[in-house]
Parts: sequence; structure tokens; C-alpha cells
Amino acid sequence: MASQDFDEKSMKFQVDGTNHLEDSHSGEGSPHGLVGKPLKTTAYQIIFSAFVGISGWMYNFDLGFSGVVLLMKPYNRAFGRCVFEENAQGETVERCFLTATEQGLISLAIIFIGIGAFAGGHIGYYLGRRGTVSLGCLIIAIGAGGMLGTAGNFTAYMACKCIQGVGLGNLLAAVPPYGVECVSPSKRGMLMATFNIGLGTGNMAAVAVCLASSRYLSNLSWQTPIACQIPIAVLLGTGVQFFPESPRWLLLKGREGAARKSFAKFYSRPADSPEILAQVQETLHYLELERSFSKDSRWSDIFHGTDLRRTIASTLVGIAIAITGSKFLSTYAAIFLAGVGISNPYHITLTYAGCTCIGGLMSPWLVEFVGRRYALLIGYGSMAVCMFIIAAVGTALGQENSTCRTMSIVFISFWGVVYGGFIGTSLTVTTAEMHSVRLRGYGQGFVMFMYEIFSFGSSFSTPYMLNKSYGNMGLNVGYFFGGLTVIVWVLIFFLVPETGRLTLEEIDQMFTSGKVAWKTSLRGNKQMRRNQDALSKYLVIPVLSLLPLRSKSLISYPLKGNQTPEKLRILSTAMSEQQDIITIQQLVCREREARDRCWWDEMRSVYAEDSWIDLSWFRGSGPEFIDQSEAMAKKGTPSKHQLGPIVVRVSQDGTRALATLSAIIKSRFAVNGVEVDIASEARLIYKVVKLPFARSSLLSSSSSSSSSFSSTSIPTSDDSDAADGHRQQEDGHRWWLAGLDCIYESDTVTPAIPGQVVPINSDALSQYRPSYRCLSYFLSYKGHSVNQDLPGDDKPEQVKAKYDDAFVWLGNGKTAKINGHAMPEV
Repeated sequence: MASQDFDEKSMKFQVDGTNHLEDSHSGEGSPHGLVGKPLKTTAYQIIFSAFVGISGWMYNFDLGFSGVVLLMKPYNRAFGRCVFEENAQGETVERCFLTATEQGLISLAIIFIGIGAFAGGHIGYYLGRRGTVSLGCLIIAIGAGGMLGTAGNFTAYMACKCIQGVGLGNLLAAVPPYGVECVSPSKRGMLMATFNIGLGTGNMAAVAVCLASSRYLSNLSWQTPIACQIPIAVLLGTGVQFFPESPRWLLLKGREGAARKSFAKFYSRPADSPEILAQVQETLHYLELERSFSKDSRWSDIFHGTDLRRTIASTLVGIAIAITGSKFLSTYAAIFLAGVGISNPYHITLTYAGCTCIGGLMSPWLVEFVGRRYALLIGYGSMAVCMFIIAAVGTALGQENSTCRTMSIVFISFWGVVYGGFIGTSLTVTTAEMHSVRLRGYGQGFVMFMYEIFSFGSSFSTPYMLNKSYGNMGLNVGYFFGGLTVIVWVLIFFLVPETGRLTLEEIDQMFTSGKVAWKTSLRGNKQMRRNQDALSKYLVIPVLSLLPLRSKSLISYPLKGNQTPEKLRILSTAMSEQQDIITIQQLVCREREARDRCWWDEMRSVYAEDSWIDLSWFRGSGPEFIDQSEAMAKKGTPSKHQLGPIVVRVSQDGTRALATLSAIIKSRFAVNGVEVDIASEARLIYKVVKLPFARSSLLSSSSSSSSSFSSTSIPTSDDSDAADGHRQQEDGHRWWLAGLDCIYESDTVTPAIPGQVVPINSDALSQYRPSYRCLSYFLSYKGHSVNQDLPGDDKPEQVKAKYDDAFVWLGNGKTAKINGHAMPEV
């Protein structure tokens, strides 16, 4: 093990990151370390965020029209009861109405939105974010279509509305995680605020449509806003399929290739670019850390360990929005204003919706530059003041007073601006980004379920608080919501941390470190970013993103202030472990590069004497493998390798490691005058050991080749070890490759020149294993003996046994074996 004393030397160690493989591609480190700059926001992400906004529009359009139609005479005639009574002029007129209970039952759909959200978290684990969105849109369209034909049957109307609610819940569970997992952290708040803009415009559109359709005397007055939801659902449900799936969900499912393509699309970079490979590598590291605590992803894990703190903070943010007045004003503002004597409540409600929309337009900048936490504290503080002023003016002047009514309209409108600007965005940004990658779908589904349950409680009780036969609170309702808002403000101060400007992986780190919420700030997060940029000059992966794999914990290391010995020890240990990971990654890359470029001496410099290789065409020791590779290259059957991100697992004692990666093996053969290209997809498993520096070099036992291939060898020098990246550590040991296994997945063959026909004997081809059928066929054609009993995806039991053997070897101590061959004692 490298020394764990924290000194200037250990702080300034550097890794040769200038090497670029000509035929191999590998990702290592963090996007903030390898490249030096975080990935930027792209035009594609902005277009994607517009679709996020459509889902917010659909949600609030449904809530907005549900309350406004209660004032429509055709609606009350279709679903309520009608009586004839005399008006103030002594005329007999018909009055149709719903009881307070029936008005409250309108909010029953909110429970089903919650059920849909909870189910959406589980559905999303299997169908992905896109699949859940499309499913939710389908359910919304079915529910809306059903409601159009329910005139005269309130039960059928509510049944269809509840079905539609399940679809809306699916959207709430899927869209926020989808958004935060795909957009750049530097502008995540601004881009995800489009959901809040959608909420504001959706509510305003609902009121505007109802205002226009209220002139109809037929059922079209309430059917028109329902019908508007169907084409929007079709647009969102089909349009989302044109965007890639969430890359982090794809990595959770082990689909690295698809995840690289998804990251590449969202960040407008090539899939094999260093930035994309580095992002994949970083996410895989954090997934691996989470899995070290729990191998299975169960929804109940959100209530255990550090995830419980995430769940409490995120759920608090969701519940706070539900109980502080948003449901009261968005659904029942028209009834409330009519009840306090304000004429034409339609126009006033439209004004309130417009104010909320104006606030929503400011929210992208507020949530990004004020911060998530401060936006909540400023917003709820201002909202509480507004509610208390409305209630106090009503108490002092009486709600029949014209000044009181004007003040109510003014402060309700100001409340809407504050809510839209400071609070609304937190429902999708703050709640979604707090959960871990592994549990984000489950966590967000639970948060939205609780949000809707409390929304139902708030909405169902509101008619009773306002109805003259029950609470008849009038403007005094401001005391109730103002008091709740004060309680929410206190809880948020102590429980909700600042997450602005952090990557999702850095948010994981913050929660794991145990840092209290009231000591977090946007300024501190920006300072951490500057610290990471400074450290990237010394480390390929900055210290703040390190994964102390052997300590099974993640420590947030503050670089400011006095440093205790324990903090210095943690930093030194983390740096030592990260140095091991980087060195092993470089070792693997150099081995593949040397083989592709025919640098045989370079290849011998990375293998231990007793290393063991098991591939399709070769099974034997490391020295024999290099000799046979050289002979194969002389015969004209070279191969090239395109590498994926390298995942390194280091043993507890620091003397062994496994390096696993996906690879595409590319070979070209000439068959009957036709050149063909073979692409074999596989997974490489390297076993790596730490041995004395001068003990296991193959250079001393293998002479340099005089063939034309050796003429391409890289030049040597007295400092060749340093040049090769094989730095001797302070204890006189270094990492050596001790074994290489391959798991074959599938392969394809294509003509090198389009239009030519591949000369292949289908009967002979069918005799080989599906996992490496084409490779076997052409290697056999060239006279190589191919082992047909290698691990491949067509024999999953062999694949499992190979991985089990590798992990047992990793943890067995210093005397484990590789494929039955005893390893030298370390």
C-alpha cells in the first residue's frame, strides 16, 4: 500500500493523462478532472426541457378547470340538483348546485394522482422514464375521453376523472427524475423550471378556456376544457419517444453502450469522447458505492440509512406546497372570491393565474442564482405575510368593505407571483435531485404520493371552510394558511439543504457526509466547484469526487479551515486509493494499446511472470500469449480493440484488483478474395496484483523481436518505467496484470467494401457458439484452434461462474489462484 502520510508529495502526485490510444478508447475520472471543465448546457437540452414543461401544463390545466367549472350552470345542471326559488326581485328562477360534499369529491381524483405517482415510481424501474411518461399520457387520454360522455352521471364522471388522475401521477413520478438525470448541473434549475412555467401557463390556460366556454349554455361549456387535454397528451406521449432514455437509468440497468449514446445526445458530444466516457465512469462509481450498501434496489430502502434523510427533506418540500394554499387558490379561488362578494370571479381568477405565470417566468433565474434553499425560505416567508395581511384586513375592515376586497385581490395576486417564482419549481427540481441514482424513481414516486394525499386533504376541506353552512371562514382562511406556512418555514430551515450547482453525484456525497442543512449554501457549493477545478490540476479525478472503496464510505472533505489529523488521514487514504484506480486503468489501456500497435516489449512490461490468459484463440501464460500475438500479427490477422469505461474494484488489503470493461474486438480477414470485418462485442476481466517493482518484468526473459513489427516499438530510455506510467511506489511495489478472461456477448460480420457478398458456409457457421460464432468461423478458417467452451451470453451459468470466481479471488487474500494456477505470494 502507498504511504498514507499526508504530505506535499502525496498531495501533488500526478498521473500521465496525456496518452491517447490510437485504436482504443477508455474513460477515466470525472468530467471535472479529466477534461477540466464540466459538460455544458446544449440546445438539445433546452428543447428537451420544453417537453418537461408540457407535462407541468397538463397537470395544472386539469386542476385549474376542475375548480372553475363548478361555477358553470350547465355543469351544475348535468351533475348536481336543481331547485326553483325566488330571487331578490321576486321572480322564480332555477338554481342548480352541487353540495359541499360533492364539491369536495372533485378532489378525490387527487388521491388517484397520488396512487399513480406511487405506481409510477415502480413502473419506471422497469419501463424507464420514457415508457412511464408515454403510459401516463395514454391513461390521461382514455380518462379525458371517458369524461366527455358522462353527462348526467356524476359517478361515471368521477370514475373517469380518477382514471385520468392515475396518468397524471405517472407523469409526476417520471418527468422530474427524467429531467434532472439528463440536463447539465450548471443550469439544471433553469431548465427544470420549465415544469413550473408549464404549471403557471396551464392554470392560466384552463381559466381562459373556461372563461370562453362559459358562454355556452350546453354541455360544451365544461366539455371543451376536457377535450383540450387529449391532443396535448398525444403530443407528449409520442414526442417523448424521440428523446433518448435517461442515461443514468440505463446505467442502473447495466446498459453502458446505450447510456453513452444517451449522454452523447444530450451533451452533443461523440459517444466515445473523453467527456462522455468520464461522466459514465463517475456515475458507475457512485452506483457501485450505493450497491455496496444494498445489492438489491427495493423501494423500502428510501426509509433506511442516509436515504431516509433524503426522503424526509424531499417529502417535506412536496407536502409544504400542498398545504400552504396552492391547492386552495388554484382550485377554489373562483368560489372563494365569489363568496367574499367580489364580482366576476372568472376575471379575478384569470388575473391570479396570470400572476402565477409571471412568477413562473422568473423562476428559472431565481432558483438558479438565489438557490433552492433560499428561494424556499424567501418564498414561504413572503407567502405567510400575504396570508396574514389578507386575514388581518378582513378582520379590521370587514370583508364587505371595498378597500378590503381590493387589498385581497392585490395580495392574492402578489402571493401568486411569489409562489410561481420562488416555490413552484421546487416540486420538480428540489424534490427530484435529492434522491440517490439507484432509488430516484422510488423516492420521487413516494414524494408525489404524499404530496397528492396532502393536496387531497387541503382541497377536500376547503369547501367546508368556505361554505356558509359549515366553516364560513371567508378571509379568515388566511390565518389558517399563514400559520401552516410559518411551520413549514421553520422545518425547511432545519431540514432542507442547498443542492444548487451540484452534480447529482455531488448531492449524493453531501447527504452521505452528514452535513447539516442550515450550514449549506449556494456560495458554499460554488466554492466547492472552484476547489474541484483547482484540484483537477493535480488529480485526474478531484478529491471531492473520490470513492474510498475499501472504507465503504464517502467523505465530503472541506478544503477551508483547520484540518484535523483524521481529515488529513481520510484525504490521504482517498488519494492513495484513487491513485491505485488510475494506475490500474492506465495499465489496462497500455496493454491493449501495445497489442493493437504491435509494441511487444511494451506489452511484456505490464504482465506478471505467472499471469494466465483465457481467450477464444489462446489459453496459457502471459509470455506465451504475447509470443502468439506477435506470431498472429505476422500472419496478417491483427485485431484492434475499442474499449469502454474501465471499472476498478480494489481488494480490502490493497494488493489485488479487478478491472472490468466492455470492448469491441475488430478484425479483418480476406476470404476468397473478399475482405470482411468482424466486430465481436465482449467483456474483458483483468486480474491485477501488486508485486515487487523489479520482480516480475518479462523484459529480462524475452528478447526484442527483430521482425518488422518490432520496428514500431516505442523508444526506450533510462526512465522508461516512469515514461510507461509504472511508477514505483514508496513500498517498492507496483501493479501488474496477472490474468485476462473474456466473456463473449455477440458478433457480426460485414463486407469491408459495401455491395460485396460475404463468402460464408452457413452449415459450418451453425456449428459454432452464438456468442462468438463469426469470430470462431474465421479464426478456424485461418488455422487457429478456437475453444468452444468459453463464457458467453448464450451460457449464462458460465458467465455467473466466471464472475463468482473473479470476486472470490479478489477477496481471498494473498494466496488465491487464477484459473487453478497458484499466484506468487505478495
